[in-house]
Amino acid sequence: MLDEIISKCINEIALNGGMGMKPSELWTYIDGMIISGREDKPLKLTDPLKRRIHSLILENSSIMVLNPLAVKSKNTTTPNTPIPKPPSTPVRKKPPPPSPKKTSIC
Repeated sequence: MLDEIISKCINEIALNGGMGMKPSELWTYIDGMIISGREDKPLKLTDPLKRRIHSLILENSSIMVLNPLAVKSKNTTTPNTPIPKPPSTPVRKKPPPPSPKKTSIC
């Protein structure tokens, strides 16, 4: 059963291209999956099962896990990835100069 789940997971990750997919996306794909043609028993994900599947995927030699923080620190992008624009800082308007005080001559 786990072999079939891992095989389907690896195929789905591969279909998502070079950047793979986030674990949350994978869990959505797996939850309710039909295993071995048993439509009467769809897969019900639990936290222990997620941890087991995750560890088996990480141990698989056909999967390479990227650290997104390490990739960002190198400032590398793939050809299909647009270069992100830096966040814009709102411009603060300067207050108008104070108006001259009126003085009276006596």
